[in-house]
Amino acid sequence: MSRRDSQPRALTLKKHLDAATVADMREFLRFWSPHDKIAQPRAALTSRLARVMSDENIVYAKVELLSERVRKVLMALLRKQYYTSDLQGLFRGVEGVEMEYYEGEAALTALARRGFVRIQRSPDGANHGRGVYFIPKDIALVMRGLAGADRRPFGEIFVHEHFRPSRIERLSDDEQGALPDDVHAAIADLPHGKLRTLATEVLRDYGGILTRHEFRDIFGPRRIQWRSGQFLKEFGIRGLGTVGHIDLRGRGLGVDDDVIVFFHETVERFAAEERAATVEYDTVATAHGDLISDVRTVLALTKEMTLRVAKDDSLYKASLARIAERLQFPEQPLVDRDEVARRVVSIVRGLGLADSNGERRLALTPVGEAWLPRALIEKLRDCYDFVSHDESGTLRAIHLARLREILVGMLTEDTERGSWWICPTLSMLARNRYLLELTESDDPVRRAPLAISHNVLTELGRAAQSILLREFFPLGLVDVAISSDEPVALQLSGLGRRLLCEEDDAEHALRPLIVNPDFEILVLPEGDVDELLHNLDRYAERTRTGEVVGYRLERSRIERAAAAGDTPEEVLALLEQHSRAPIPQNVVYSVRAWAGSVRSVSLERGLLFTASDPAVVETIVNHAPLKDAIIRVVDPRTILLSEEAGESKLIHELRALGIYVQ
Repeated sequence: MSRRDSQPRALTLKKHLDAATVADMREFLRFWSPHDKIAQPRAALTSRLARVMSDENIVYAKVELLSERVRKVLMALLRKQYYTSDLQGLFRGVEGVEMEYYEGEAALTALARRGFVRIQRSPDGANHGRGVYFIPKDIALVMRGLAGADRRPFGEIFVHEHFRPSRIERLSDDEQGALPDDVHAAIADLPHGKLRTLATEVLRDYGGILTRHEFRDIFGPRRIQWRSGQFLKEFGIRGLGTVGHIDLRGRGLGVDDDVIVFFHETVERFAAEERAATVEYDTVATAHGDLISDVRTVLALTKEMTLRVAKDDSLYKASLARIAERLQFPEQPLVDRDEVARRVVSIVRGLGLADSNGERRLALTPVGEAWLPRALIEKLRDCYDFVSHDESGTLRAIHLARLREILVGMLTEDTERGSWWICPTLSMLARNRYLLELTESDDPVRRAPLAISHNVLTELGRAAQSILLREFFPLGLVDVAISSDEPVALQLSGLGRRLLCEEDDAEHALRPLIVNPDFEILVLPEGDVDELLHNLDRYAERTRTGEVVGYRLERSRIERAAAAGDTPEEVLALLEQHSRAPIPQNVVYSVRAWAGSVRSVSLERGLLFTASDPAVVETIVNHAPLKDAIIRVVDPRTILLSEEAGESKLIHELRALGIYVQ
């Protein structure tokens, strides 16, 4: 007999049951299916045990019933070649298992009574009469995933470099699960349509990581079953992925579950292949600097109308509705106008540009006055810093803060213009990079999550997608491709490059403006037009938003701008600087006429004090307690006093000077 023939081979479940006595099988059945009838003939026992011992759900539940010591011995045997070992070799090269031989032997005996292990005494001298312990190959492959045979840190499971396939899963010495050069081709090579569907969807929609519980909810209704052994073999030999167990509770994420894991390198290659394909979409949603224009609009509205503030310091619904009616932000399916209105008000209040005054109405502050004339990119930077800053200190805020930084890094490192990220690829890749960084960090998030959530990894990826669509897009940092009202791809916008990459786009010197005699203005998509659009929003009514942006010069807008201090020369200079042709003369004449027709008055609230003698006014002006209450001296006998000083207090001070109020 050759040495090869003398080596133990993997034991199949059929051979394991054939070698067992009827009494043994009845003992197995009491453990595996306690509600079944025990007194059955051998054929019925064999058939029933073959079914339950190969059912992954049952195997999973039964492994969890084992004591910790017995489970450790089972895991040690699972790591051996052909899932076979004698007692002396069982713990050799296995870390984390410390026990005496008699303890290991007792655990193996307990496993044998439950049918997990077959004990065979060698009749020849190969093992000196020692017992050899086998796990049936059929359930060993199942248990490797379900029982968490690979419980290494997530970073080692997720990275192909650390992949450790068992020898039984390798087809040959030359085929050991090398990373595929073409991931789509490797998926197409999978033997079953359900496996191909599973691999494609987990890679595309879930970033290559899916917990067992999520798998059951997503694929269970489609009759795709969790089969660890099949996943380990088919995905492993193609270098696509593996099955493992992850516990990230110590890293601030409430997940402790078995997972299908497609290797990080595989996911990145799959994403690169997807990006190389042509993106099909109906339209591109572009926000430009419209949110910043809307912030400016709200500041202007504080002077034009009353925006009431409730006792809880929030705006009344009627005030929000007035703001929503004047929004410049385009209608699109990603963010509704009510949400934009709330976001704009939040920025206005958060940056201190406007605040509630004594009459509980929103009023422009000195900070807001100084903010209005600043350049678009400076305003955008303020808004970005505010939107992305969260001081709540919650676990979610901590995770999202770093996720946001990774998203910015991935967007800015992608220097090829016109290159789309397929949704939700970018957010899931950012999630994956964050998980690797989190598990490798020496200073992780040390607070434990409140509860286990089996979909927390998917939700983390969706939170990253929300940052892109609900934070970056409204600010104009990304453009989003839309198909059937759903986002299908996104890319860094020109405005995003200016802010995040600090690019000074030379294309802003182009002349993309067409001004027609009927007061229509067209802005062509040539170069960086975001600053131009932001300035035009002040003087003209936008009529359409798209690849070509349309405006109409409106008398009311010109008059409001003139009342705020803008001259007709400033309006015409903006048009002439960017127009391809001279401005039509009727447009020039109308702009000057509209601005020149503006007449303005100022309203002041206060207490008007009229004295019988100019000497009385002089006495009040020189009286220190009343100096701060004086708004201005109207004439020698008249003073305007502040209401905030209080009428009763003023009367009291005047009486002290011998001055009586009639």
